[in-house]
Amino acid sequence: MPVIFLEEILKQAGNNKYLAVHIAGKRARELNERSISMLMGDHRKPAAIALEELKAGKIAYEEPEEPTDAPEDFPFPPIDDDIEDGFIA
Repeated sequence: MPVIFLEEILKQAGNNKYLAVHIAGKRARELNERSISMLMGDHRKPAAIALEELKAGKIAYEEPEEPTDAPEDFPFPPIDDDIEDGFIA
């Protein structure tokens, strides 16, 4: 198994080591569920395959958009609307 340095995969994850590990972990679970290695005759572990794919830029990642509004059934009112002079109205 080739050695993969953290600096090499950080480029693919926007210089965030936690995001890089999360992306590789999701891909490794996907590979494990599909049992791709058994079909291809590849005896490497899914985590090693996922890290190599991340290093090579084969895994695309897009940040999800954050919701701007609270859901309708949110149990608490927005904080800014109910505070007057440091007390909750």
